[in-house]
Amino acid sequence: MVERTIKAILDAGIAYFQADSRRISTLFVREFGLEETEAANIRAYFDFDPSAGEPGGPPTVNYGYPRQSGPFPAWSIVLGGDTVRQRYIGDDLGTDTDELAELTNLDGEPALGMGWFMQNQIDIYSYVLNVPDVCLYYYWLLRFLIMTNTDVFDAAGYTNLELTGQEIAPDLRYLPEGVWIRRMRVTVEAKEVWFAEKGKATRLAGAFVAGGPEDDDDGLTESREITPYVAE
Repeated sequence: MVERTIKAILDAGIAYFQADSRRISTLFVREFGLEETEAANIRAYFDFDPSAGEPGGPPTVNYGYPRQSGPFPAWSIVLGGDTVRQRYIGDDLGTDTDELAELTNLDGEPALGMGWFMQNQIDIYSYVLNVPDVCLYYYWLLRFLIMTNTDVFDAAGYTNLELTGQEIAPDLRYLPEGVWIRRMRVTVEAKEVWFAEKGKATRLAGAFVAGGPEDDDDGLTESREITPYVAE
């Protein structure tokens, strides 16, 4: 699940900066070009303890949209969309030469394999109360964590990472006043193989076409032999 991969990255990143919050100010000075004073304010906001009733603190990472009660600030991981990009060639054949041949169902019996290349779009919403500047800071912190962990996506089987971002107007029917929102969309592609049913495919529908489109000497296209075949 790509959502789990993203959450693991964000949780580990927050823990890294909590272990020594000086890293926050160093990041924004060295990588993003902010002044020391402004970076120190970011660190101070990050260091607040929300349980003490203070504003601020590190983002809470969760799945799904937040509620009126928060918690805020938050990074919320939401499904943006899933799309089948390409089916495997021979995805329902279950040949003995690839991973499709090794599939079993939940009872451990051989199963028909189905495979796709999927495009996954996951939206990460950055929510901050009352301080629009912090929404900006936390969005760039989010970008830093995603873009410096491409190896984690690769190791989990997710490729072709793309990022897009957008400012979002809050819907006050569901969120409190004073919420500032930015969205980052993380798009990746991954191979998925699933079992479909018991048994293996035993019949291949198709035809073998002999010959080619070359012209004969008389200028006429040569006839080609079409032979139906079956794989038992």
